Amino acid sequence: MLERAKGYVLGDLMPNPKINRIVLFGSLAKGNFGRYRRAYKGRMHSDIDILLFVDDGFRVPKRWRSH
Repeated sequence: MLERAKGYVLGDLMPNPKINRIVLFGSLAKGNFGRYRRAYKGRMHSDIDILLFVDDGFRVPKRWRSH
């Protein structure tokens, strides 16, 4: 599941000349991404935490929820 999640993120982002840097953090970066044993903050699965350094005009994929 960990490799699938990384592939999902990178597959949506690469290659893109407007992206200068990608930083993965949280459970995906720590290697413990996946399903929880019990609900945590109302969810049963990890989310994907990502920080992008981008040029002007970069568009977040519509299916992503951004904060």
